Amino acid sequence: MSGATQALLTGADVSVTSIACPGDGATSVQELVGSSMYELCLVRSGSFLLRGSVVEGRAVEVFADPTVCLFGAPENVVEVTHPRPGGDLDTCVFLSEDVLASLGGVSGLPALSPRTREVSWLHRRLLALCWRADTDSLAAEETALALFVAALEQAEPGRWHAGRPQARDRRRLADEARAALVADPTIARVVDLAQMLGCSPHHLSRLFREETGHALAQFRTALRIELALERVMQGEHNLARVAADLGFADHAHLTRTMRRTLGQTPSAMRALISSHRGSPSAQRSRLVGSGALQALAPPPQPNAGD
Repeated sequence: MSGATQALLTGADVSVTSIACPGDGATSVQELVGSSMYELCLVRSGSFLLRGSVVEGRAVEVFADPTVCLFGAPENVVEVTHPRPGGDLDTCVFLSEDVLASLGGVSGLPALSPRTREVSWLHRRLLALCWRADTDSLAAEETALALFVAALEQAEPGRWHAGRPQARDRRRLADEARAALVADPTIARVVDLAQMLGCSPHHLSRLFREETGHALAQFRTALRIELALERVMQGEHNLARVAADLGFADHAHLTRTMRRTLGQTPSAMRALISSHRGSPSAQRSRLVGSGALQALAPPPQPNAGD
């Protein structure tokens, strides 16, 4: 697709773009050449008629509106007609050939599939993640991959579960992912993490959630906060350096994330720790009184019989 574009997520293997096509007249026609990546197009408003070679050289004619999912292969050439004035506004998710191959193959892609409730929800979640002031690229990339697969699943159920690791234990893979993130909390792409572990990015994301109860991005955020707290407790005063070392965009990003997660800022935690130097018992007593210990404490564990 082509038109006025806004990059929402950039990457060599996974990217997301918002595209507005003007559709100047009631029967405006545009000839468009696809990108170098595989594409999922989701119309957000308006509609258009598409004719041409969309996937694997097959000639198609499809009508796209906000109830369907449209797919495109690299370098496809199509003609787009807007049947009504106003044009269309679309979200386009792009995957590289390597990533799509890891999800189930690049041959036999559909031209169109119906938009389900799951696809609709993932689409809106992806936009919300991309529009945030502090866009978490790992969370956005996880959602973009899940969205692409969910849309493809409607055309050929079962095929897109390919790539799930078979030769290794699921728990071991989840543990390896956790170890990799602990070693380098600045990892920003699920594609990069999956390549390190030798598996499909979508299935790593799904398997990790199934095994740990958390998305990769949620785990990484919790990890970063704990590592930042430890640095502060060890006497680190340069919060900008802490933020950079742990992969936050800047000091302000670290502060906002810690406040959202713990209800405390790094500066407040540093001041609290500095004011409670002394014996362990005295420090614990004062912390309990201040309520800070409860903010940092893990949730209660269920009983063995629960």
